Amino acid sequence: MTRWKTSRRQFLWMGAAGVSALATLKGRPAPLFQGSPVSCAVIGCGRWGREIIESLAAMPEARVVAYCDLYEPYRRRVSRMLPEASGYSDLASMLEEKSEIEAVFVATPTHLHREPVEAALSAGKHVYCEAPMASTIEDARAIAQAASQSDVVFGVGLQHRVSPLVDHTGNFLRARAVGSLVTEEGHDYQNTSWRRAVSNPDFEKSLNWRLDPEVTLGLEGEAGVHVFDHSLRFQGQVPVSVSGFGSLMRWHDGREVPDTVFVVFEYPNGLLSRFEASLANSFRRQYYLINGTEGSILMEPQRSWWFKEADARTLGWEVYATREKIGNEEGIILRADATKLLQEGKIPSKADETGGELQDEPLYIALGEFLTSVRGDKPFAAGALEGFQSAVMALKAHQAVALGGRIDMDGGDFEI
Repeated sequence: MTRWKTSRRQFLWMGAAGVSALATLKGRPAPLFQGSPVSCAVIGCGRWGREIIESLAAMPEARVVAYCDLYEPYRRRVSRMLPEASGYSDLASMLEEKSEIEAVFVATPTHLHREPVEAALSAGKHVYCEAPMASTIEDARAIAQAASQSDVVFGVGLQHRVSPLVDHTGNFLRARAVGSLVTEEGHDYQNTSWRRAVSNPDFEKSLNWRLDPEVTLGLEGEAGVHVFDHSLRFQGQVPVSVSGFGSLMRWHDGREVPDTVFVVFEYPNGLLSRFEASLANSFRRQYYLINGTEGSILMEPQRSWWFKEADARTLGWEVYATREKIGNEEGIILRADATKLLQEGKIPSKADETGGELQDEPLYIALGEFLTSVRGDKPFAAGALEGFQSAVMALKAHQAVALGGRIDMDGGDFEI
């Protein structure tokens, strides 16, 4: 999707935007996509791999021709979804036999990303690698270097990098609508054990890899990486330290991996960024909050609000804004399709909240953007550097939680 470019006057009107409507419009082509459908293969057919397959199968920009997974029950599930696609248990055979494959989507467990990514890049395929990029800095750097040296499109599944809502919210931050930054925090709470029932005991360990202390990045990696990428994007700098702590608060089933974690990053300017996550409680699910001297911005996956401090300067357009009560505070709703409405001569706050272009699911948007990059010359927003740096933050956070203390970092840690 095209990045929004606005005048100051248009930006002020955007502040009056109404509800960011949520709908699934699967089957709508990406606006900039040109050419024939991209022939795709998916490696890793677990829950998230099947989400990718389902999204690609619904897109006219894509044609899923193959999939690969060692676990036969997963392959069976996909065969029922896509009987016309070819299933493989061996990656090399798939790449050799299905020469028409143009793009490979890697959705294996995090610690198994490197081999399929490098193999696909070596075969000249475009590669979309799920986040975090890898479970060790060595593997993440190797992937980033291989991607940087290739002539194909490489993308990482940091969905917020291509979100219209995040783009729009970023306009407010760049315009200093919240004043000087004070703190930021990310929150990811789920009421789930992460443990999966396995019919074949031989696959117990491999399918429950998130609970294996030898390979997992825990909540810091599997949930935190997207929050850390938010921070990297909005701060425009890398942190200098991270402190972390973790506990087992609910799932006392023999696991060693904490089900509840707290992480704090410190940036060179003194700003503290907190991340907390738990598998023991689902209150408020996911959000990202930036607090400033003149206000705060609260982001959820499909909605965003701006809260002004009582003594903050008045910009004038607030009287037109659509507001919503969140707890004891009243927030101005930031609408992701404000630019489109402005171009149509409408005032966003007065537009029919059910009309206009509705926002797709984040995964659908990200995959569409990637396919558009494959068919054009527009780079994918979440590339090797962004993927590597967010992975480093997740890895360092995981190390800090395991240590139960502080780890210092420098700029060299974030260089490919």
